[in-house]
Amino acid sequence: MHVIRPNMPQAALAQVVSQLRARERRVAGLFDDAAIGIALIDLDGLVVAANPAWRRLLGLSAGDLTGRHVLEFADPIDAVAARARLTALLDGKVLTFDIEHRMRGADGLPQWADVTVSLVREGDGRPACAVGIAHDITEKKDLQRQVATAALEEQQRIGQELHDDPAQTLSGVAMEAFALVRSLRAEASPHLAAAERILFGLDDAQRRLRALARNLMSIEVGAGGLRAALTELAASADRPERPCLARFEGAAEIGDATIETQLLRIAQEGLRNALRHSGATRIEVLLAGQGERLSLEVRDNGQSFDPSAAHAGIGLHVMRHRADAIHAELSIESPAADGGTRVRCVLAAPG
Repeated sequence: MHVIRPNMPQAALAQVVSQLRARERRVAGLFDDAAIGIALIDLDGLVVAANPAWRRLLGLSAGDLTGRHVLEFADPIDAVAARARLTALLDGKVLTFDIEHRMRGADGLPQWADVTVSLVREGDGRPACAVGIAHDITEKKDLQRQVATAALEEQQRIGQELHDDPAQTLSGVAMEAFALVRSLRAEASPHLAAAERILFGLDDAQRRLRALARNLMSIEVGAGGLRAALTELAASADRPERPCLARFEGAAEIGDATIETQLLRIAQEGLRNALRHSGATRIEVLLAGQGERLSLEVRDNGQSFDPSAAHAGIGLHVMRHRADAIHAELSIESPAADGGTRVRCVLAAPG
């Protein structure tokens, strides 16, 4: 540390000042030449300064950024989650936070950024300002979306092939088995019971295969919105021996296609897990609006499992990834308070 003392010789004073200026130039160089975006933010959330990399990310000049609230450049949907975290940081309640969100600049197009915001304190510990560091991850997000789209298309292709080929073949064999049963019954054949068991097994395999094909061929969010899609999803799994119902509570309106699609995919994966592994006799899909929060739940009364176990499956990781993409909180209770398993996704209501 350089200290300027009273009555310091002129030459020594000049040397200290020179060293301080050199250090200031080095800091300024680091700020200006950094490959990642850096912004200084005051305690009101206003941009004090932004380096060239931050400005390039938004396609804006220094004059367009300085003095404006940092969340003006966040996508309105993502700003809901970012605002709560930024407020907590500027109030000194947390020291840092990380968030992936979309930023919108001069062209209005979303640019994905991985942003870390840290609090800077005064010498006495009081909050002084914040420093934001932004790394452009648009290409990464585009690649993730392409992979997810390709996986969904492959899943739908497999589902369609199961429906068109093996399911139809099984149907034909079952018809022949039915004709054989009728013939053996007319003859009072001792082989009738065995033939009936074969027919029953074929019918059961046919039902299972068609159910699998339906689950693989994804339901989409259409003009009726998420409510209609969830109703259709529940109806596709509803059986007399295992009811599957969709319920809606409160003002559970969303209106954002991206969020609705991700929530539908989470519900599909939660329902798929319940059907495959739980042995449930009742499944419920619930979409609820609670003030400024929305929640989606898939509940069942089947066998519980350990969500943290390695064998829990890739489906849970996929659900967490989808929840992260819309800044939602995903929780899995197994066993839930009333038994069975509850998959719950909570997010801030858009708008």
